[in-house]
Amino acid sequence: MIKRIKFYLMVLSDYLFLGTETSKILDTYDETELQLPLIKTKLKAALTKLEDSMKLLRGSKFTEELAVLDSDRDNAWMCFYYLVVSQGLRLNPIIRKSAHIIESVIKLPEMRIYSQGYKEQTTTMINFFNRVESNPELSKAIEDVGGNAVYLELKTAQSSFESKEAEKVTQAATKPKSESEEAVKELRAAFNEMNQFLNIMSQMSGKAEYTEIASKINELIDDVNTNVKARSTRRENTKEELDQVI
Repeated sequence: MIKRIKFYLMVLSDYLFLGTETSKILDTYDETELQLPLIKTKLKAALTKLEDSMKLLRGSKFTEELAVLDSDRDNAWMCFYYLVVSQGLRLNPIIRKSAHIIESVIKLPEMRIYSQGYKEQTTTMINFFNRVESNPELSKAIEDVGGNAVYLELKTAQSSFESKEAEKVTQAATKPKSESEEAVKELRAAFNEMNQFLNIMSQMSGKAEYTEIASKINELIDDVNTNVKARSTRRENTKEELDQVI
């Protein structure tokens, strides 16, 4: 009764679209009269699991946390930067000279971290730390201007960002992926059971609603099948074009 679905070509967003729109169709019918609660419950449970796993894959939670930690390291950098600049105005010649030594590094064009993306900024910070810690003159200059505590705060802020970023990568590579795969399997099973249910109930009850439901779902399936097939064809054509260029 329900058409064959090209599951093997579908991506998560296709599953989400098909499941969500099918759920909307079922919601327009009297669930008690047509005995729909069981198939609706299974379908919606699979959808909820898929939506939750996709949110994790997008890293919404980690994205927010990373943004906060990125802001922390930006603030720590600006605090360090302005401390050095202000110490460059000191009347004490030793402190002033030490500040100017550090300024020669932090005012380089590549140190404009506020215009850099996450990865570039991380690279810049790591390079800066390595430069300081491999250069006794720079290390001594930071100590002279009273910047040790602020410098440590900057290193800590960078370390916290890197730890959270690593956690995000690990999380994205394990749990969300496995949960998405599980949700997809449950969604496919829900469609198979729904197909059997509609077939049996249509034959046993003779009610036209079951055929109507199947017909509306089949329209969705036609759309999805057409879209995933077109996407697959575009990929194949693109690959052929690239192979020819290479």
